[in-house]
Amino acid sequence: MKRVLSSFFLIINYKTLIVTALSVISTYACYHYGLTARFPDMLVGVAIVFPVVFSIGSAYNRRGNGSSAPV
Repeated sequence: MKRVLSSFFLIINYKTLIVTALSVISTYACYHYGLTARFPDMLVGVAIVFPVVFSIGSAYNRRGNGSSAPV
């Protein structure tokens, strides 16, 4: 059990709590004051799709390089 908790606290630390609190406060402020933003769909799509495609491509290259390594 101690091992599980230490692993959990490696991921969830004070920085995580600060970012979570800031996001909740900013969301509440925007909702309370009626602030909205209009983001272009293309920008959101590129921001999500590009890193995923890049990660898949680099993982594929690493796997290809690893399988062709001499034994």
